[in-house]
Amino acid sequence: MNANLKKPQIYLSATYSDLVAERYIVLDVLRHFNVQVFFMESWSTPADQEVCYNEIDKSEICIFIFGHRYEAEVESEYDYARKVGKLCLVYIKSDDVPVRVSDIESDIQKIQRLKDLKKKLSNDITFSKFESAEQLSQQVAQDLRKVLQWQGEYKEFEKTIGEKSPQVFISHNVKSDGVRANKIADALRTKGIRVWIAPDSIKKTETWVQAIERGLSESELMIVLVSSTSVESAWVNLEMQAAISRERDKKMKILPVILEECNMPLFWKLYQAIIYKDQNQCIAEIMGYMG
Repeated sequence: MNANLKKPQIYLSATYSDLVAERYIVLDVLRHFNVQVFFMESWSTPADQEVCYNEIDKSEICIFIFGHRYEAEVESEYDYARKVGKLCLVYIKSDDVPVRVSDIESDIQKIQRLKDLKKKLSNDITFSKFESAEQLSQQVAQDLRKVLQWQGEYKEFEKTIGEKSPQVFISHNVKSDGVRANKIADALRTKGIRVWIAPDSIKKTETWVQAIERGLSESELMIVLVSSTSVESAWVNLEMQAAISRERDKKMKILPVILEECNMPLFWKLYQAIIYKDQNQCIAEIMGYMG
């Protein structure tokens, strides 16, 4: 392995008392990948939430494991990782396997929060269920090989994930096209592409305009989702104007993805476009465009 190649950091989070075996077997898997790992036991004293957020910021991949107990801190870490655009690998213990009574949530309010959390997690493109610690370890290893393109050593890790990987700016109408936009973003992240997408990529300290300016300046490609609502959106039109200016300076490419037939602005029609038919077809064409 190239000694100068930066080791990727992985953030590992799981509910504590009910997933001890699962947590340690996953740690053992991660050691085989020669990665840096931050997890609860990394500190001699419990880490506060800000420390955890800082470690998430420094991580390329976040792994979250959920069982039959609820911890607000773990949900908060997951929400933060998704907000800042991290690639999240999510694993949920199946309800179909027997577990110890002590490993099952008994607090009525937490039971409901756990139910709501699992419903939210089920919408994550990278979520998987497991029945045993051994099955979990195999799934994590398989997923990491795909993400890191692992074949005995890293294949230029920084080309597929991390600061040197390409970044895509996704422009869309948040209200009407947000669900589809986020699914496209998640699929691109699994292929090692960094993604800027509102509102998740907007930092707490930034205004909306500042965040858009940063996202555009850091991105090599703008994907604009074209719909009857996006062509009327002031924000989408503002982002397109800025992207066209960058494209003229040869700093950015623009790729419209047409979600539905609509009255596209004249300048938008000048660009090669993808007609969205389904998720897999769309991602394949985007990756083909990016080369």
